[in-house]
Amino acid sequence: MARLVFTLYDTTSLASSHEQFSDQDAKNPQEYINFNTYNWADKAARIIVEPGGAYVAGDHLLLLDEAKPQGGTDTVAIDPKIASDVNLNNIYNGGGFADKAAAAKFVLNPNLDGSWRLRVLLYDQVNQDYPSLIIYDWESPIDVPFDLNPLHFADKAARAIVQTGPAYQVGDHVDLLDEVNQPTDSLTLDIGDVNLNSLGWADKAAAVMFHYGA
Repeated sequence: MARLVFTLYDTTSLASSHEQFSDQDAKNPQEYINFNTYNWADKAARIIVEPGGAYVAGDHLLLLDEAKPQGGTDTVAIDPKIASDVNLNNIYNGGGFADKAAAAKFVLNPNLDGSWRLRVLLYDQVNQDYPSLIIYDWESPIDVPFDLNPLHFADKAARAIVQTGPAYQVGDHVDLLDEVNQPTDSLTLDIGDVNLNSLGWADKAAAVMFHYGA
């Protein structure tokens, strides 16, 4: 059974031409679908992502501007439990993502019980409808920077929301770093929604680092 199923539409109308995929269509171990193979690169204006029969909480999708499964291209994230039906004109990594997606990469929670402690939602623009990126604590070793450069999102975040999962423990938090390897400045984010402009941190974060309280 599939864990995630998504449908691409070439306009924002549900009546428009569309194509459906699931993680079972991906080529393991990359968990990756190249839309060029299906003549769907740079066509999608809307996406609907739904849990499949084997869905695990935290499973989500990355849309890639270029077919580069290892990173190095503009990237946005879609999580069906945050927003399952997304107008790609209104999700940003430097600009709207309509007619940009050339590939999709599945990011599947390795904790099959669906556990997670923290996730951070990053926004390119403060008032945009959907987060640009969604990063879970299990995507990076604890106390190790999660590099935003391969997703082309370094120095772009204007807003951040830190949310707790079922395995959250008091003291868990997130740091934003101004550099990946030798940061000179950092910002600690507790649980909640922060306009980074108000803290002088808009367009400054190059990495995210998760810390466990216990």
